Amino acid sequence: MATIIIRNVPDDTHSKLKRLAATRAGRASVEGLARSLLIDAADGQATGSWVDRMVARHQAVIDRYVADGVAPFTNEELDQVFARDRTPAEFPDFSSPEFDPPSPHSSK
Repeated sequence: MATIIIRNVPDDTHSKLKRLAATRAGRASVEGLARSLLIDAADGQATGSWVDRMVARHQAVIDRYVADGVAPFTNEELDQVFARDRTPAEFPDFSSPEFDPPSPHSSK
């Protein structure tokens, strides 16, 4: 097998790769993660759009919840959670005397 050495990887990038490697099943090392990513890229699997990758990641999360016996929210339930009143705001009427500024000579 061939060996590839990658130099000058920024520290913050290496830290992120370590965290990512720790979260992936079966990939406890940055080396294993990098190998997997390189193999996927060479095989053309890493060419999908970021939207495709996010949808796949979202589906994996839902599948994990279902496997654990927790039903995910339906679209209707999510609509209720994120619903908001779309009535235009009404601005207060500041013309009444209660909103008049205090007189500099008042005793208040």
